[in-house]
Amino acid sequence: MRGVASEGSGLQDTSKTLEILLLEKNRSLQSENATLRIANSDLCDPVPALDPGQQLQLIVQRMQDMETENQKLRDTLEEYNKGFAEIKNQEATIKAFKEIIDGYEQTLSRKSESLALGKERTLRNDFTKKDRKLQKT
Repeated sequence: MRGVASEGSGLQDTSKTLEILLLEKNRSLQSENATLRIANSDLCDPVPALDPGQQLQLIVQRMQDMETENQKLRDTLEEYNKGFAEIKNQEATIKAFKEIIDGYEQTLSRKSESLALGKERTLRNDFTKKDRKLQKT
């Protein structure tokens, strides 16, 4: 009679199965509640956690803007330095030309003095010759 189930034992098996199902359901609900409590305690408002990140992002953006501005200023400064170097080269060229012009002016002055003296001698000699001729006559 062992292998044959009686009417009373079938009811007992059903109630045990029902009891097991209820226990499993209860454990599942408890586990779910515990998970939700843990999740709710871990998942607080994300805004305070995101604020420092946003502030860092703004700082990084400002730094990038400053780097861009610094690069523009470096480029401008480099252009100015090139321009100043060109001006210095031009000043050196102008100075050299002025020295050349001064040399030409001195040479021209000496030549004109020499020519004037030569003409003066020639004119005096001519005058002296003509004066002598005039006095002879």
